[in-house]
Amino acid sequence: MKATINNFRGIESAEFDLKPITIIKGDNGSGKTSIAQAIASALTGECPISDMKKQDYKYLVNNGTPSAVSTVETKNGLARINFPEGKGWTERKAPHSSVYATGITSPVDMTKKDSADAWVKILKTEPTLDDLKQSLDNDKHTDEVIALVKMRGWDGAYDQIKTDATKYKGRWEKITGERYGTSKAETWIAPPTKDKKTLETAVTEAQQKYNETLKKSAINEHEHNRLKELSEQTETHKVSLQRISKTKDETKTLVDKLRAEIDKVAQQKLVLKCPHCDKPVNFIENKLVPVGEQPIVAENVSALQSEYQKAFEVYQKLLKDEGELHSLISQCEGATQQLEQSIVKENDDTALINLQKAQQELTAFQNYHDALSEHAEVIWRIEVQKILAPEGLRKRKTDDKITELNKSLSALCKVARWGCVAIDTDYNVSYDNRIFAILSESEQYRVRCTLQSAISKLDGSDVLIFDRADLLTKSGRDGLYYLCKYIERYCLILLSVSNKSDKPNINSNDEITYWLENGQIVGDGIATHNSGEFGSNPDTLDYINVTQS
Repeated sequence: MKATINNFRGIESAEFDLKPITIIKGDNGSGKTSIAQAIASALTGECPISDMKKQDYKYLVNNGTPSAVSTVETKNGLARINFPEGKGWTERKAPHSSVYATGITSPVDMTKKDSADAWVKILKTEPTLDDLKQSLDNDKHTDEVIALVKMRGWDGAYDQIKTDATKYKGRWEKITGERYGTSKAETWIAPPTKDKKTLETAVTEAQQKYNETLKKSAINEHEHNRLKELSEQTETHKVSLQRISKTKDETKTLVDKLRAEIDKVAQQKLVLKCPHCDKPVNFIENKLVPVGEQPIVAENVSALQSEYQKAFEVYQKLLKDEGELHSLISQCEGATQQLEQSIVKENDDTALINLQKAQQELTAFQNYHDALSEHAEVIWRIEVQKILAPEGLRKRKTDDKITELNKSLSALCKVARWGCVAIDTDYNVSYDNRIFAILSESEQYRVRCTLQSAISKLDGSDVLIFDRADLLTKSGRDGLYYLCKYIERYCLILLSVSNKSDKPNINSNDEITYWLENGQIVGDGIATHNSGEFGSNPDTLDYINVTQS
């Protein structure tokens, strides 16, 4: 594997081999972080600085140059990115790593919510539809639930099923007239002792007997129903009659009052206006005679007459309505009398009671089975809710995945001879049972390295990048080297040291070490390595010119 960097941050140009364990050492400010970020960008296709805005990508380009390019290449393909565009692309079977494996970001550096979301994606804790199907045990509604999850997601499906359960509870309560409870619904009433067909036959027979009693009456069933309807309207018509009679009397009083006022005016002399002088006059014996008393205006008389006419018309209508109601009441009372005289009461009551009893038994049967059906719908939805709920299938799968992850973390820590890194079901990370926030800087670095290694196995990253490995002492760095050897992936380790001869306590034919100094990356001659993908010579001191601005 080969890395090529041009004009990225402090590195003007660099080209060097990457081995399963590649160590780049150098003094502070020698460009190690620039190299780590350039390679991380190429492998992930992402900006190497979290939350950096795109308009600021220009600061990743070496001063005075138009663009920066970073490439990681194998014999099977390559991954490349350029800045300031921040555009990455790949060819053939390109090497690839996640932002977690390359150290661009880590779940321990995120907010609680973002960390949880990241772990869900990393661990793939969201159940598959096959997991859901298996949990539903091929229920008849399985396809319906799966379609709902596809359309609305897990939480949306959970809310919908919960709402539907409430709806079916309401339907059960409407049938039974009681408050729903799962235990109550199981034993609401005793099961019917007769089957539906028997009950339906009983209703039919009772209806026939009741109809026979009606035939014994002086009237047929149709006429019976008509008379019964009329009889039941008697009281309603009487109430209407009382109201109309009261209104009629009030209107008659008003009509009489207006008539009296009009007659009073008629007895007085009508005062007119003189067409010449506009003074009040009376027309007596075909002559206009001046008057000195208060005039009676013709318009006032006309208004009284108009008001009288309207009141009189209302009165006439009320009289008509009153007469019609008297007629209706008479008909209703006649219908009542005719019913009482024509129906054989003893036989009718017995047949009617038997019919009502048969109908009640059939209704009770239907209510029992309807309530049972609604209860079954509620129970099924409650069970589905348990599966879809955050603490249901998703939590069970999360717990299983976290258990697997902790086994992996434990194995990695044993290899590195570090304290135990673990994660709980709330995605809190600890080191030797101490929460991450209170750890020392070197302990936190161990946690990050361990998580990077574990995550790389989960997401299939090809390369891990461990920058600032100088946070560890020599024994800690040796543990990191053992860890890199164990995970069997390409690992790039960058650390600040003042002594070029500072060497890990392992020997590996898959290791290469570079020293970064004075614009050059050179092999320090201490680590041995075999011929790799690009034909490195194990007996030759590797160095690749690097121009550092």
